[in-house]
Amino acid sequence: IIFVVVFGLLTTLAWIYQESVETIEEYSGPAINAGLALGFFVSWLLSRPVVRGYQVDKLGEERASHPILVHMASWLSVMFTVVFSSIAVIGAIWPESGWAFLICNLAGGGAFLTAYK
Repeated sequence: IIFVVVFGLLTTLAWIYQESVETIEEYSGPAINAGLALGFFVSWLLSRPVVRGYQVDKLGEERASHPILVHMASWLSVMFTVVFSSIAVIGAIWPESGWAFLICNLAGGGAFLTAYK
């Protein structure tokens, strides 16, 4: 659902503002990352973390209901929200830079490893 909404909005913006397609294209990366961050955040707020769906698909409801896995799903959603938000902000500041993805993933990975130390 998150992808459909994000790409649907970008497509609609490109159709409505055809004279600004280059600008929309330039900032589509940060917009996609911001949309993903918002999707992860909203799912976490609604107590239905996206990661939880994957756990249930792979392990079944009974095994995925273990308190540690529920806790991990919640924290992974928070981590994904922070990482995608960071990528969006850095990408908006430097739209042509490929460094945003690398920097934020390294920072997010470091935060994840420290959280589960």
